[in-house]
Amino acid sequence: MPLSLQWDDEEHTILRQTVSGRWTQEEYQAMYEDMVVLYRSVPHDIDLIIDVSKNETNPLGMLYSMNSNERKVEPNHHSVTLVGSNTIIRVVANVASKIAPNMSRGLYFADTLDEAYARIAKSRAQEQEKKAKAGD
Repeated sequence: MPLSLQWDDEEHTILRQTVSGRWTQEEYQAMYEDMVVLYRSVPHDIDLIIDVSKNETNPLGMLYSMNSNERKVEPNHHSVTLVGSNTIIRVVANVASKIAPNMSRGLYFADTLDEAYARIAKSRAQEQEKKAKAGD
């Protein structure tokens, strides 16, 4: 299956999309709609990981749906980390950050899933530290 979506932790704070092989814009849009449902199913922030390391489809077509998808971004979307992106995907992601700033909130590029998890853990620890200091 070229597109999949799953929770990566029992607390449902990390959601992972896997984008591999060949897929259509319609298939991606259906997965995006499923993702919106998952965001709405929990009250807390979610960090999204999109693993594109095995993608074989040109992602430029995704720019056409960015504007409508931007309006569907849930307030609990915290960050997005792209894993294994090539130059084209990085360019599309950077353009998307201008077109769809909410969708691209907290945009980060990682080479591996382990790096993505480590970055999310570090970001969460820093946020907890700031909250603790603000509470003093």
